[in-house]
Amino acid sequence: MNTTLKTNFATCIAILSLACAALPASAGHGHGGCGGWDNHRGWTALGVGAAVGLLSGIAIARTPVYAAPAPVVYAPAPAVIYAPAPTVVVTQSGRWVDQEERVWIEGCWMQSVDVYGRVIRTWQPGRWEIRRTRVWIQ
Repeated sequence: MNTTLKTNFATCIAILSLACAALPASAGHGHGGCGGWDNHRGWTALGVGAAVGLLSGIAIARTPVYAAPAPVVYAPAPAVIYAPAPTVVVTQSGRWVDQEERVWIEGCWMQSVDVYGRVIRTWQPGRWEIRRTRVWIQ
């Protein structure tokens, strides 16, 4: 038996026994029948007791049972770790080539210090120089 059915059964038995205990003892009231059950008063009281017991049991069974609410747990948001973006390497077909080119350098005055600590200016005439540059060739 489950708990609700046991509770209903116990309530009905308790109310029936209270109703039967409250019946008036009317032994031998003139009609000769079987003790206190003549004149239909006993049966009426028994029926009322049974009905009250049944209704009380139904009312108790329909009483809602409240459970404790589930605990509320607050947790910090999980850390989100993003993967780094993939590096895209675009290679072009080609190569670096060192090239030499001739560049004209204009003439200018140069300053220098002689052995006696004096500043001497001398003219340096223009000239050609070879410069190396690196060029991308496809």
